[in-house]
Amino acid sequence: MKQLPFFALVLLSCHAGSSVPSTSTTLALEKGAQPVAQARDTAVDTILADDMRKHVELLASDAFEGRETLKPGYDKAAGYLSEQFASYGLTPMPGQKNFIVPYKLAKQSYDMAQTSLALRAADGDKALALGVEATPFSFSDEGALDADVVFAGYGISAPELGWDDYKGLDVKGKWVLVLRHAPGYLDEASPFFGGEPKEKKEAPSDAKGKGKGDAGKAGGQARDPRSYSTFTSKAFNAQEHGAKGMLLVSGPVTAEMADDLRLPERLSVPLTAAESAARDTKIAEQKAAMAARAAEQASAAADAKGSTKGASKGAPKGASKGAQAGGKAKAGAPAAEKTLLAFQISPSNAERLLANTKMRLLDLQKAVDAGTPAKKFKLKAHATARVTELKDAPLVTGKNVIGYLEGSDPQLKNEFVVVGGHFDHLGRMEGEEPNSDAAKKDTVYNGADDNASGTSGMLEIAQAFAGSAQRPRRSMLFMGFSGEEKGLLGSKAL
Repeated sequence: MKQLPFFALVLLSCHAGSSVPSTSTTLALEKGAQPVAQARDTAVDTILADDMRKHVELLASDAFEGRETLKPGYDKAAGYLSEQFASYGLTPMPGQKNFIVPYKLAKQSYDMAQTSLALRAADGDKALALGVEATPFSFSDEGALDADVVFAGYGISAPELGWDDYKGLDVKGKWVLVLRHAPGYLDEASPFFGGEPKEKKEAPSDAKGKGKGDAGKAGGQARDPRSYSTFTSKAFNAQEHGAKGMLLVSGPVTAEMADDLRLPERLSVPLTAAESAARDTKIAEQKAAMAARAAEQASAAADAKGSTKGASKGAPKGASKGAQAGGKAKAGAPAAEKTLLAFQISPSNAERLLANTKMRLLDLQKAVDAGTPAKKFKLKAHATARVTELKDAPLVTGKNVIGYLEGSDPQLKNEFVVVGGHFDHLGRMEGEEPNSDAAKKDTVYNGADDNASGTSGMLEIAQAFAGSAQRPRRSMLFMGFSGEEKGLLGSKAL
């Protein structure tokens, strides 16, 4: 789309709140432009809290199904914004015939004919229904894995907080079953949510004095304890301990709503040739850096082992037994690329994996929260999986909704003030297995504050300016962006 000379940009995003906008809202207009100031003061009187509330209540209602990009509720929301713009007397932006402005997206997902997960437990084998009983994470690597399952608590190693779920576990080449969130979820006494750790330890150091993985610090700064709860943090930690697969489950203690086991879709704005080349270069550099770091760690580990167990008398300080014998680890040697298959599974299927322990998932989670080490719970379970991405990402069409108000100044009307907010949210899911208790829970992510509230503010401002007797000197664009929850896609496409 043709680039426009935007003069100012006002974004109304999540947490916009429901209060009436202040008359001091800055639109970057020249000092002393009295007609514009009068228009703004008059217009703001039409912005009413009741009107904003009506927009929010409608957009955040179950009828809009959470407004997920490319879903029916999102189409309905785009239609509503279009209707409102038309009722205000706005027109489509220059060069467009409609308020809805389409843009292209690449839709990447998994090849379901080549993606599967099956569990073997005391009650036999079971292939899980993907999208209902389990789903691969969007960050999962491709590949296959047929291995035993080891319970690894919350999958967290945080020695500075006195917690290490992997202590005493051998997970190399295996699956790990981990709980979502962190111990003492939302309990202010928990060290992961603001409390003091009962037993605080320094992160272990290698022979060169660097923290092994530097579990508690990043760039010399203390790590936010809440970050240990993220899916990717658990996945990286599983990799660091040699696991090849991760199965994550929401435990009953921390479950707040039905599990969202929809199959992931990754949407992206198609790259230009130059952007694609830059991306490939960056990926190559990142892989090279990771390989170099892995080789350095392997060399340091070999040096440390040799200095404590087999350094010969008179050998240079720090020389390892392996190094003297022509060793196996060399600095700069390429390291095998780490891969990890990652799935979220339903609580009922996690229960199957625990069958031999004679414990329910609720009791197991409570025991872990109370400090029982994960190694105490030995599973007799196995998992087999394959993950394959679609090779050709089809192109689909996204929708931004844009209304235009022409400025009154013959020269300045070619500059634009933009007022925008995203109208999409996270959508809805079916819950867990059909007819289960989880499936009967509220499964709509309504998105009242994120971002029906901001969209409401944008609509009210549009109505006020469109209805003002004195138009602003510069033109105005009122934009409802989509794809924000998928990665700021609607705004990137402009």
